[in-house]
Amino acid sequence: MYQSDYILRMIEQMGVLLRRIVAALREARPDEALELTDEALELTLGMRPEVFDSLTAEGLVTLMGAGGAVDPAQALLVGEALLL
Repeated sequence: MYQSDYILRMIEQMGVLLRRIVAALREARPDEALELTDEALELTLGMRPEVFDSLTAEGLVTLMGAGGAVDPAQALLVGEALLL
C-alpha cells in the first residue's frame, strides 16, 4: 500500500510541475520553465540537476536501472519532463 501511495504522490507532484512548466512556456518565461524542469527531474530522480545534466542518455538509463530494471513510472515521468 505504501509503495502505491508514494507513486501516486509522485505522479500528482509531477502533474503540478508539468502544468507550471507548460504555463511558463506559454507565457514566454523560458528561464522559469527550465528551473521547473530541473525541479521535476530532481523530484523524480532524487538527485541534484548538476548530476543528471552531466549524463548522456545512455548514462541516465543506466543510472535509472541501477537497482535492476528501469521503473516504468519513473521513466515516464522523466520522459515527460524532458519532452517539454
